[in-house]
Amino acid sequence: RIAPRLVEAHMELNPEQAVAFLSAMRGHNVFLTGGAGVGKSHTLSVIKLWLERLGHEYAITASTGCAAAIIGASTFHSCVGVGLGTAPWHVYAHKIVKEDKFRYARLRALRTLIIDEVGMLDGKLFDKAGAVVGKVRRDFGRDFGALVTNVVETEPFHGLQIIACGDFLQLPPVKAQSDGWVFESKAWKALEFRNCLLKMVHRQKNDAAFVGILGRMRLGQSTQEDWDYLNAHG
Repeated sequence: RIAPRLVEAHMELNPEQAVAFLSAMRGHNVFLTGGAGVGKSHTLSVIKLWLERLGHEYAITASTGCAAAIIGASTFHSCVGVGLGTAPWHVYAHKIVKEDKFRYARLRALRTLIIDEVGMLDGKLFDKAGAVVGKVRRDFGRDFGALVTNVVETEPFHGLQIIACGDFLQLPPVKAQSDGWVFESKAWKALEFRNCLLKMVHRQKNDAAFVGILGRMRLGQSTQEDWDYLNAHG
């Protein structure tokens, strides 16, 4: 059950956002999505605030350096220790377990990992990250030999709550054709996300015509009238 004081947070959220918030507070893996101006970043900020208030260990990351800089976060790649992701997973796991005491301790202590702009991560890298984090979080101590040779299947991210935010109708991963979309990965499917689609637009809520145009453009369904409107108001 959610503690009564968490109800205070609902004052800052609309009903759609509150569903995502409550799912996150209950420990579910959450995929938060929707078009521009629906409050994805605001919802994440409330989730982050309450994770802090509850004393939960968390990390906030983004898929690119630019996205990370905007929200004052680290990149997903840096946080989970996979860098460019060109080596096999066990190379990164070995480095973390044997050489990177800080990241080893951090990954094992984390309760929640927030990933912003998740749509720009490719599936191959997400699977690799899930394997690295999953192995590091397994109770192998610092015995890397046991970590690598253990025949028991390790679940991706091994119990780490993932809160992913993004819009798959925006920029695709650079390697989408060769390495797949993140939602096509085995790790994504194994995490069984609670999908939270935000539809209520706040940023342009007083301009219904413009909101409609943005919605059609997002779906690739813009009309000549839409372009005429934009050109006239440009």
